[in-house]
Order: sequence, then structure tokens, then C-alpha cells
Amino acid sequence: MTFMYADSDLSGNSSITEGFLKAQRWNATGGPLSSGGWDDPATFGSNTNNSGNNTVTVAGVYNYSPWVLHDGESSGNSPLPIELVDFKASCTNDVVTINWTTATEVNNDYFTVQRSTDLTNYTNVAVVEGAGNSNTLLNYSTKDQYPLTGTSYYRLMQTDYDGQFEMFSPVAVMCVTKDADVISVFPNPANDRLNVTMNLTANDRGRILIYNHFGQLVESLFVEPKAGVNTYSFDLNNLSQGQYMVSFMMEGKVLPTQKVIISR
Repeated sequence: MTFMYADSDLSGNSSITEGFLKAQRWNATGGPLSSGGWDDPATFGSNTNNSGNNTVTVAGVYNYSPWVLHDGESSGNSPLPIELVDFKASCTNDVVTINWTTATEVNNDYFTVQRSTDLTNYTNVAVVEGAGNSNTLLNYSTKDQYPLTGTSYYRLMQTDYDGQFEMFSPVAVMCVTKDADVISVFPNPANDRLNVTMNLTANDRGRILIYNHFGQLVESLFVEPKAGVNTYSFDLNNLSQGQYMVSFMMEGKVLPTQKVIISR
């Protein structure tokens, strides 16, 4: 049997070494565990990888249970975390619905749905619990109740139990919302103090979060803004020069992320 894959299937997954990919079979009655498990790829002897044409071929197959591709460079019998069949997003009545389907899951802890306006800077929209291990089609769905006006990009990130993750290609969504919350930060570039203004369509509550360019949280402020204009101030003297991202995690929604430069 010959398995084919696309380069995009491996994009963003730091745990995969393409040249070591092997085909691996689920053994429901034997395998490494008494209750079933993934057979070692070496079980089938001839397991040939050709990264030039994106194929993995295995000979001597005599048992047809689920198969996946495994990163043969890593130790143990764990294959790639999930096989994603479909990922799509659509905007209806000012709400973006994100749906995806998996064919198999291995040690899958959770999914994170992220949103971007520039395909570079992403913010988290929702976290959805994974199934752990599965060999059947599973359908997932979540919603962005407060999408951005215009074109946004949604992508899926999968994280397994040991913290390794897999990133999938984004999809574009056009959404024209009736009412929009307006966020601004000033001055930008900033020196010793940053002001955050939120002009909201309704009362809300949540946190203003500041991340450095490594994605580490460096400041957090709980706020309860009212409908209309609200202004908050941050002391930046403990932060070094560089680029930062200001995120707004309100009740049940994610407001647009702002990029800030600290310059002295």
C-alpha cells in the first residue's frame, strides 16, 4: 500500500521529520497494549519513505485496520496526533461558525481555534477538548460570536498530552457585522505608559492581556467596561523595548488584537 500526503499536512508541526515518516497500523486485538495499540512500523519490514514525491509505501500488508503515518524518528509507537478530514468556517447573522472533522486521533488533548487579519498575528477564539484516541469520524464545532468586520482568517491548532502541537492551514471568512466594538491603543510607539480605549456597544467584563514577541503573557488587567468609551492605562517601565501584542478577552468573545511598539 502507498500513502500520499501534501506538504501542507506537515506545515507547522515541529514534531515531524518528513524523511522519517512511516506507515503504521492500529492493532485492535494485540499491539503494544493488551486492549489494542499501534503496531511498530518495523513490524512490516519494507516501509519505504520517498519525501521527494511525498509517499510512504509498505509491503506485506495482510490485515486491514486503520492506518496512519508515524514520525519514525521519534521513540515509541505514537503516530501523528490527528488526521484532519475537513476544516471550514462561515459567517451567518454576524456569527462565524467553525467546523472540522477528524478521521483518527491519538493522544489528542485539545484543539485551539485562532483568528487573524493578516495571516501573521493570531489570537485564540476558542479551546475545544479533543477525544484523546479515536478511530472513527468525529465532528467538532465552535462559534466566534463577535467576529471582525471584513476578511478574517481562522486556523486550527491541535495539542497532544505531552504539549507537542500541530498547526493546520487557515481559511478565509468575509463577515460584515452590524455593530462593532472599537479598540485603540496610544501612544504607539509608546515609552513609559500605554493607554487602551474601548468603545463598546454593550456592558462587558474580562481582561486586557499584553504578550511579548515570544508569546509570553507580561501584563494582565481585569476590567468591567460599560457601553461607550472606556480608557485604561498601563505602566510600561518594567517592560523592555520591542514589539508587543495587546489582546482583549471579554465575556464569550475575543476583540481585535492590537500591535504595540515600546521604544525608548
